[in-house]
Amino acid sequence: MDQQRTLYHRWNSSGETHPHEAFIGLAALLHAAITTQLRLLTLDHLTPARHAVRF
Repeated sequence: MDQQRTLYHRWNSSGETHPHEAFIGLAALLHAAITTQLRLLTLDHLTPARHAVRF
């Protein structure tokens, strides 16, 4: 979980990260979520200040 947060922060705050790396990384994290989790995801589950998504 800590490693995922570190990568997520890198993809969102680093101007040196290639956009394809960020896209593929985020897609991989979402792919790990089960379909039901993604279907039930709402804006209430997002915490932009912490760069977090709560399933």
